[in-house]
Amino acid sequence: MKENKNRTKIKICGISTIEQVRLVNQYPIDLIGFVTYEKSPRYASVDCIRQMIDYISGKISTVVLVVNPTRDYVHKIIKILQPSFLQFHGDETPKFCNQFDYPYIKAIRVSPDLNIERQIEHFNPKGGFLFDTWHPKKYGGTGGTFDWDVLPNELKAPKILAGGLTSTNVGQAIKIARPDVVDVSGGVESLKGIKDERLIANFVDSVGSANMKINKK
Repeated sequence: MKENKNRTKIKICGISTIEQVRLVNQYPIDLIGFVTYEKSPRYASVDCIRQMIDYISGKISTVVLVVNPTRDYVHKIIKILQPSFLQFHGDETPKFCNQFDYPYIKAIRVSPDLNIERQIEHFNPKGGFLFDTWHPKKYGGTGGTFDWDVLPNELKAPKILAGGLTSTNVGQAIKIARPDVVDVSGGVESLKGIKDERLIANFVDSVGSANMKINKK
């Protein structure tokens, strides 16, 4: 994933039906995320994801999210789904993530006392570092934000911002954190797991407006 400081890309995560894929195809979305974590309300099986991928517009990259998977499960996803990126969203070590020699995104859950530089030091995620809100019992999907000011200005990989983003706050998030990608899930849902066309449209418009303001400077 190439960094583009002039345009913040959009990733919509938690897509779980073909109908949602068709909806997202109508908008300038850059990445679609599928969740294989069974405790998530947005869970989709490997077979279901394989069917959905057939309906994705060619301009959209695919991301498959896993949480503390086994090595065999990761190989299964790579073999069957061949996503653009894996997304490791649990407590995976750099050694575990790097061993597959496959493009990946590494999620970092940001707690108040986290040393981000030390946390990311040995990972090599070509897809980027995704910064999400820390929760003691949840691997993402908290619906809450964190202090965007704590994020480094420059990283060795693309910067992806997640955690409680909506059309209302994403403009401010882009202004402060200057991410390469914004990642939204619950912020474009009418009910948990149900993507809403109006909310997607509003989110896309807000990101576009934020990009225009930055490019004018």
